[in-house]
Amino acid sequence: MENPAELLKALADATATAEHEPSPRYAVHCLQLCGVDSKLVATDGQQLLVQRGFEFPWEGEILVPGSRVFGSAVLDSQSPVLVGKTDEWFTLQAGRWTFWLKINKDGRFPTVENHIQSPDVAVASVEFPPSDCRFLVENLPHMPGSDVPYSPVTLDLNSTVAVRARGQDAETVMEMVLTGATRHGEPIRMMINRRYLARAVKLGFERIHIFGDKQPMLAADDHRRYVWAVLDARSCIEPTENMTRIESPAPGTVSSVGPPRPRIERSNNTPMPRSSTTNTTNGNGNAQAAGNGHANGNGHAHPETDNGQTSGAIEQVIALRTTLREAAVQATELVRLLKAEKRQTRQLRSALSSLRELQPLEL
Repeated sequence: MENPAELLKALADATATAEHEPSPRYAVHCLQLCGVDSKLVATDGQQLLVQRGFEFPWEGEILVPGSRVFGSAVLDSQSPVLVGKTDEWFTLQAGRWTFWLKINKDGRFPTVENHIQSPDVAVASVEFPPSDCRFLVENLPHMPGSDVPYSPVTLDLNSTVAVRARGQDAETVMEMVLTGATRHGEPIRMMINRRYLARAVKLGFERIHIFGDKQPMLAADDHRRYVWAVLDARSCIEPTENMTRIESPAPGTVSSVGPPRPRIERSNNTPMPRSSTTNTTNGNGNAQAAGNGHANGNGHAHPETDNGQTSGAIEQVIALRTTLREAAVQATELVRLLKAEKRQTRQLRSALSSLRELQPLEL
């Protein structure tokens, strides 16, 4: 059966969502292809991606292993994709390439529908313009705490839409303010894995729905649903007076040279209450309005105005972090050398003391 060329990307995205190794309980290393519902499902137990709009010529569901070959650049991403199956094999033809994947008949796939809620019952949602999506993808990996287990960040939907992270020293806090994002519904703070937030915007989702600080989050469009688990909201990072703050460029702002540069400053925000169920706002919340992004009449975009703001804030923060890490390594090496010298001094003193206690030999 013929499918659009987009099926290749859908299979590649599903493979990236599935678990890499077989699980003893569920076959989450496989992709579920549903003939009746015309959907493609993948999960690793922490994230879930459901994609619809494809036609599979069989009834029921089959499980096939994911493969990174679906994302290969050598495949023709413009021509239709043909799919079919035998009793044992799933077949896919893309251009001059034909792939045979053995169907997993013994594996069990988890029931996923109960984890997908309707956006209509969300208590809050946030919409990102393309400029903020790019800003998130570029800067989330560089925020402190990326090497902490689960790479936690706080998504704060209160007076502004912000992402907050803390380093391992528990003192270094950085806040990323998304100036073009629009919040709807209740103010709330969530603790999430930054990897899933970055993946949602990489997949092209521009709207995220929240159902409470303990419920999985949902990114949705007309044909796809991406769901991921949240972390313990009791660990949410509240704003502090001394945190480092960066802001995304205003929507529609285009830099005359190079990419837009964020502003960095010390925040003087007063910490907000941690409650996620109070101060309900109207449908528009308190979000900032997005710009129209028009260029001037001569066909050139308006250059970004610096206004005395610090240039290259992210680069400076990364450079500072690198310098501090190098200093820490040097300090560790210095401590090691001092300890070794101290140990040698003790050994020398002990040897001298032993020599003093020796009696003179009688000839």
